[in-house]
Amino acid sequence: MPKVDQLVNNFAVYEDAVDYIGIAEVEFPELAWLVEEIKGAGLSGNIEAVVIGHLEAMTAKFSFRTVTPAAVKMNEPRIHNLDCRVSQQGYNSNQGQHKQESLKHILRTMPKKLAVGKAAVASPADASGEHAVYYYAIYRDGKKETEIDPVNFICLINGVDYLAEVRKALGK
Repeated sequence: MPKVDQLVNNFAVYEDAVDYIGIAEVEFPELAWLVEEIKGAGLSGNIEAVVIGHLEAMTAKFSFRTVTPAAVKMNEPRIHNLDCRVSQQGYNSNQGQHKQESLKHILRTMPKKLAVGKAAVASPADASGEHAVYYYAIYRDGKKETEIDPVNFICLINGVDYLAEVRKALGK
């Protein structure tokens, strides 16, 4: 096996070209398809039908070591256009070299809550924010890999827009 994925080497989160210092961790949205249970004549039981291109509501979480000005700014009740840049480290065993892979997560979010954490001597506050995600895209080494835009009926994964036919049928 020539390539071994290893870890996230580092990351940075930006809004309006400003780097948010103090973010300790980002939890990106889970992409969970909507499903409907199908039962009735002609079936010997129930099955789940996955609704192509339709996803459950998406949520992102941001953790801060302390209650930073960035944590408070991200809680402003408005749309936040966030750009999270990740350097992923891999190892090529054939070449005996490590390689960094660029991953960029683009999120359009609205804050749902801010937990300011705790105060304890010589400890992080563990502040965190939770955001509703209205738009989500992933770029790998500059190439768009995923784009989820429920408002505009876009569900693009690996170059295929799974809602193109739906938009056409709806006249969009």
